[in-house]
Amino acid sequence: MPRLFEARERLEAAINRLDRAVTRTVEVSKNNPEKQELEQKLQAVKVESERLKAERRQVADRLGKSIQHFKKILDAK
Repeated sequence: MPRLFEARERLEAAINRLDRAVTRTVEVSKNNPEKQELEQKLQAVKVESERLKAERRQVADRLGKSIQHFKKILDAK
């Protein structure tokens, strides 16, 4: 039983060390100016993507209306 107890203590100590290492890594990455710059660029790209999606929908709508208009003209002849 003492071996099991020792193994459990070693496991808990290892988990605690791992937890501290992860916490430090997260803290460092939060303060990383390069990461902040990349996040800002990502946000700008997301905004641009949404703008382009809206524009694409408008163009598709206008194109669809033009196609319908031309079909009516061709059907009338």
